Amino acid sequence: PPEAPAWFRDCYAKVSGEELGEEYDKLLREYVALEQGYGFAKGTVALKGRVERPKEVSDWVRDGRGRTKTVRQITNLPAYAANVRAWWTGLQPSWREKWDEGVEEEATDEWGTLASAGQNGVLSVVAALYWWGIA
Repeated sequence: PPEAPAWFRDCYAKVSGEELGEEYDKLLREYVALEQGYGFAKGTVALKGRVERPKEVSDWVRDGRGRTKTVRQITNLPAYAANVRAWWTGLQPSWREKWDEGVEEEATDEWGTLASAGQNGVLSVVAALYWWGIA
């Protein structure tokens, strides 16, 4: 979006460079809507879950979310996928801990830590999924 600040445009470019199919495109549209809904707030609170985020995500955040131009190389895809799944599951609010994969459900309560916008929020999950997709 033209009204998006530089941090968003830069980060969005890092997670949308490769075509990953309609499901990922839908995720990107929903992600943009989330950030727009929060007024593209820069964000200072990181996602906090019950499981530590994958090392690749921590490294990306530490390196300025792509400012170093380093492309994340996933060397062990099965281990990375397991780490991302565990992290994602650990980010879920308690009311959503058990659900059928692939089945969308209506929110029944607050989203907790997943209601984190800005460069320290859901962007990290989007980036993790992007690297998984291009691996």
